[in-house]
Amino acid sequence: MKKRLTVIVDNNPFDERLKTDWGFSALLEIEDLKILFDLGNELRIFKDNVEKLGIDLSEVDYLFISHYDSDHIGGLEYFLEKNSTATVLVPYNPDYFGLNEDIENSGLKVEVVIDPIPIGPRDYKVFSTGVVSSFPRPEHSLYVFGKEGYSIIAGCSHPKVWNIAKRVEELTNFDYIDMYIGGYHFYRMNDEEIREAVKKVVEARIRKVGACHCTGDKAREVLRDLYGDNFIDIGVGKVLEWC
Repeated sequence: MKKRLTVIVDNNPFDERLKTDWGFSALLEIEDLKILFDLGNELRIFKDNVEKLGIDLSEVDYLFISHYDSDHIGGLEYFLEKNSTATVLVPYNPDYFGLNEDIENSGLKVEVVIDPIPIGPRDYKVFSTGVVSSFPRPEHSLYVFGKEGYSIIAGCSHPKVWNIAKRVEELTNFDYIDMYIGGYHFYRMNDEEIREAVKKVVEARIRKVGACHCTGDKAREVLRDLYGDNFIDIGVGKVLEWC
């Protein structure tokens, strides 16, 4: 099955028509299944980019919220205006049950995720990792099967890239990850810490890296130099297609 991922919000530029913003959002499409992954930071920028990309939010089947930080839920109000049928997948976090109730009051179904679950038809092989760790905050990621193996889409990777990769490897019995797309959360690290973190990424057997958002410019540069052609340059408006 063909997969298509369109980056709606990121702080790295790609499509000059679109505005960058500190945050992340992407639309995953597989056949007739549409999953909106996170909602960016500023509502106005999310809305503007969605419209320029020609995305119809009313057609989204699932809204996947990786975690509740403001730079991942900023476009929620606009999404709720446009969609009245989607299922919203959120990680278990008691501090945000009030927000979950607000979403439910809009008419959407909220599923609170703790353990790994399938998303959509089982033969599409799309899943949530479940909450990998509640420290420093609960977060879950999405993973999807392709002919080259499993790819991960992550928000900020607060539980650490290598721990999320390990979770997927354990769940799938694969000994590698084909692609890891999203924020790696290396942006606050010094040079030595970046080197150690990148070493752990390699040890996690991640074949292709699509590091964006909170990864940081220095860490992206190190990953680009190390991975070469297997570094995927992710930015706002980037479209990835694979089978």
